[in-house]
Amino acid sequence: MNCRWLLLCALGAACGAETTTPACPAAATVPLAVGATDGELTLGFDVSVRASAGNFVESVDISGAVGRVQIAGALLPAVVYERVPWPAIGANLYQALAVSDDQWWVLWFYCKGGALVGTYFETTYGGGAQQAAGLGGTCTESPNTQHAHVQLPASTVALPALVGGYHVDGPDLSIACDGTGRLNLDGRALSVYTFSAVDCSACASENGIGWRELHTILWDPATGRACFGIFYLQSPGTVKLQYALSLPDLIDLGTTMFSASWTVP
Repeated sequence: MNCRWLLLCALGAACGAETTTPACPAAATVPLAVGATDGELTLGFDVSVRASAGNFVESVDISGAVGRVQIAGALLPAVVYERVPWPAIGANLYQALAVSDDQWWVLWFYCKGGALVGTYFETTYGGGAQQAAGLGGTCTESPNTQHAHVQLPASTVALPALVGGYHVDGPDLSIACDGTGRLNLDGRALSVYTFSAVDCSACASENGIGWRELHTILWDPATGRACFGIFYLQSPGTVKLQYALSLPDLIDLGTTMFSASWTVP
């Protein structure tokens, strides 16, 4: 499968169609109640994004890595919490999280030369990553460290459509055919819910090998904490967790490698 945009493939976001779910038992899920966030997030960058005239993601007003996005008429608070440089083409990818009362939205802003050159988004309701058509604007970037004051509302995250067909099996990570799984992370027992998948198996990486992504919500039932995170399936016998931010405590889980076998549909 050819990727729609080399930058998307190289940075691992929205570069292939969502995998079709094969015949698997449907997972029964319940909404996850997550408390409101009000805290400080230390970032190694600063970014402002101003955009308008979008068809579905209608506008963006981010300053100092926090602000609001308007999606389908709803004005939602958002935080930009990851920056991925791509020096070969002089662009940066910024990953953001926006929260409504019943779902989370993940957005990717692509900034180059002061311009917003592309935006993609997805939601915990499923449906995969999509391009934000018609949205155009500007980016102001800085490498300066900052302490962003993040305020996000309480949410009850619905997960009506999980992506199945993937199997991951390891001592600390397992994901079943129905898209649910378990994760042992730093002594915490988390539930895994796979709400989207990205197929970059035909995309070129630095080592010349393609990959698959499982976009998940990680849920800690003991504390009521939830986290968006991406599992990368690329090297046999290992799975990488990356770009994971926990709410409401704003803990960045960093990058973690797991020993696990895996198969794809």
